[in-house]
Amino acid sequence: ATLAAFGACAGLGVPYNETCNIAIFVLMGVGIDDAFVIVGALEDLDDGVLSVAAERENGGDEVSARISAALGECGSSILLSSATNAVAFAFGASTPLPALRSFCVYASVGMVCDFVFQVTFFVAVLAVDERWRASGRCQPPALCSMECGRGDCCRSAALEGSSGQSRVVVGRVR
Repeated sequence: ATLAAFGACAGLGVPYNETCNIAIFVLMGVGIDDAFVIVGALEDLDDGVLSVAAERENGGDEVSARISAALGECGSSILLSSATNAVAFAFGASTPLPALRSFCVYASVGMVCDFVFQVTFFVAVLAVDERWRASGRCQPPALCSMECGRGDCCRSAALEGSSGQSRVVVGRVR
């Protein structure tokens, strides 16, 4: 989102200065917060209610039902926070200080880009992750951050190779 916002502002001719670098950290904080809100809403869902909703609304696709229910729960709060941040920075762009004006323009455009990427790209990646978990396959250890409950997922076993060096086998440990 930051790259898209900075590219759009540069393409529109908004002057860039050192103060605009601060917008990177502001956008990162807001983006991470939005991601936590979406994932938290997804984890707080009741599975029993969702299985009925999946059959009725999404043709039995439980992952789609979970994602839509999670966005239904938290989408308005993400929209509200992103919109108020974008409007506040847009009002700040009316300042007579050139460095602050550029920062506010970059941050305002960044807030809009952050919201768009959160509800499109991040949600799509989250849906792929949910489908992977629902399939029962192990995730690569580098991508796994929690146990799946089976006890054998997301582990690596070091096996002694013929040359005396250790090699790592990714997958289920049996």
